[in-house]
This record gives sequence, structure tokens and C-alpha cells, in this order.
Amino acid sequence: MVEFSDQQFLPGAGLNLYQFLANRVYESGGRKLRLTVTGHSLGGALAPTLALWLLDTRQRSDDPECPAWDRGLQTQIEVVPFAGPSPGNKDFAEYYDSKLGEQTRRLYNPFDVVPHGWALAALQKLPSLYHPEIAPDWLMKILLRAALLLARGGDYVQIMSQAVPLEGGPPTTNCPRIFP
Repeated sequence: MVEFSDQQFLPGAGLNLYQFLANRVYESGGRKLRLTVTGHSLGGALAPTLALWLLDTRQRSDDPECPAWDRGLQTQIEVVPFAGPSPGNKDFAEYYDSKLGEQTRRLYNPFDVVPHGWALAALQKLPSLYHPEIAPDWLMKILLRAALLLARGGDYVQIMSQAVPLEGGPPTTNCPRIFP
């Protein structure tokens, strides 16, 4: 009987991200590569953060144990964040937009509460987001007040603030009934 380890069939098993990417670049034999970093919700905030770190460390490693992963600039980094809250403050957003803005396609539903996260101007819109179909209740008001207090002074803004939201409308109460 032949035994296989679980890691035998997992690409990059046992490697850190630097090592994995450096191996992929090396194995490409000089061909251009495309790396798409994506995530949804919390991952929609983490994807731009990771992509910016990858861009900033591709030619100089911030880990003395690992070499830079793409010294020859063979890899084009693209970012597709879905429905993420703001990953940082205004300075972060400006830096991100200047470095990866043209390689980013930010997708979000304007009636999803998560993309409103942490930017004060966006948080303040939440009480009327579904008005008049759904009025905010006392719990929503308490949670919103807590979010506003936590965000105050953070100067949070979305990356790619000019991104066009997905089309659609707020939920309505006149949806067809599925069950009798």
C-alpha cells in the first residue's frame, strides 16, 4: 500500500507566503505573472491591505529570513475587494489609491451595511439606509452610536472612494411570498 501525506497535494504546503510567491516567480522562467488578491466582507478590507504589503515588499523583504519575492517585477498585482469596510484611514486610502488604484476593482452594494464600516460620513447614513421600508430600532441605534464612538478620530475613509456601487435598490416589503 502506498501512503501519501496530506501536504503532498497542496501547492505551497509548508511554505510561508514569501517562499510560495518567490517559488512561483522562479518557476515562471521569466514569464509575466498575474496575482489577484480578493476577499469578501472582512476579507474585502484585508485584501487591499495584503495587496499593498505585497507590492511594497516585492523587491525588498521585511523578513531577514526570506528574500524578496519578485525582484524582477514579473508579477502584476490586481485587487478585487467585495463588500469590505474601510481598511484604514485617509492617509492609507490615498497611499493605496496612488499605488494600486488602477489595478483595483472595488465591488459593493450600497445597501449593505458592512461597506459603511468605520468611515464616519458613511456610518451616519445607516439610520436612513432602508427608509421608509425599515426604520432603525433601538438596538440598531445603540450599535450605530457605539460604531460612531469607535470610529471617531480615526479619519477612516474607503479606498477607491469613487468606485461605482452595484446597481439595485433597498429591500422592500412587497416581495413575493414563496411559502403560503
